[in-house]
Amino acid sequence: HVDTLKLEASESLDRLAVLRSREFLQDLFEQLPLPRFRAGVIAFGREATKVSPLSGNLSALSGRLDSIQKQAGEPSLGPALQAAAFMLAEADMGVAGSGR
Repeated sequence: HVDTLKLEASESLDRLAVLRSREFLQDLFEQLPLPRFRAGVIAFGREATKVSPLSGNLSALSGRLDSIQKQAGEPSLGPALQAAAFMLAEADMGVAGSGR
């Protein structure tokens, strides 16, 4: 199974909310049946940023969570969904760096 996780990290969130989101993702990763399940993380505000490419490696996924930064602007899910679709398409094509 492959999925992308979209995480709001807009300026409207306070530091504690971003920290809680990171903790939630860490807990989720620890419960997933890795490596059979692969996940990727995208943070978004006005724009989207790929935090982690698709991976079934707990260390790789967890290690990228600290890089989540607040994103400029009001949250807009559209760019995050486009980034997720692109990430999944890359995985389907076997593009390097997709975490396969």
